[in-house]
Amino acid sequence: MFKIQQFIIVLFIIILNSCAIEPKKIKNSVKSQVVTPSYSTESTTILKDLKYNLLPSQIGVEKVPYPPNLKNIDWKASMIPLFMSMKKSTENISTGRTLVVDCMENYTNGSLQIDQAINVIRTALNSEAKFTLISISQLNKAKQEFGLLPDDRINSHSKGIWLSRLINAEYLLCSTMHGNVKSPTIKMQLMLVKTGEIIWSSDSIAHF
Repeated sequence: MFKIQQFIIVLFIIILNSCAIEPKKIKNSVKSQVVTPSYSTESTTILKDLKYNLLPSQIGVEKVPYPPNLKNIDWKASMIPLFMSMKKSTENISTGRTLVVDCMENYTNGSLQIDQAINVIRTALNSEAKFTLISISQLNKAKQEFGLLPDDRINSHSKGIWLSRLINAEYLLCSTMHGNVKSPTIKMQLMLVKTGEIIWSSDSIAHF
């Protein structure tokens, strides 16, 4: 009886083993995808800047090129021929006549140091003592009456004549710059304020 029971148990185990279903391995059907990040043009620029260890304040800032160095005109050397010509042509004018020097027009294709030029003219004429130059304070007062600021230069002959008449000046010296800024021509004109007549005129090439 015992052997029959053992036989039945063994047979039952064999049947169970043969009927057992092996669990299927679950395969991952989702393949791993490599996501390539996309960057905007701005982000790419920032990344490049960071690559070169730039400061945050420098990121995305374009460098502005420096302007070319311009040579300064030697105003004193440039005006010597003009002063010599003016001195010779004004020998008949009585010493001490009042003169306005504040007029210069720039007709070149660039910027010039106008203030420096006028200072050189004033210094040279003061040393000659042929004319009595109207002082800066008198000029500034007249400019205010004319609606100009003290730093404004007289940039036309008509304004110069009108301003000179306000302060009862007798003569007006106007200068103009012409041509290429790298090699400009200086032209001077001495005008009689009462009539507006040009009583002397000459020109010279600027020296650097």
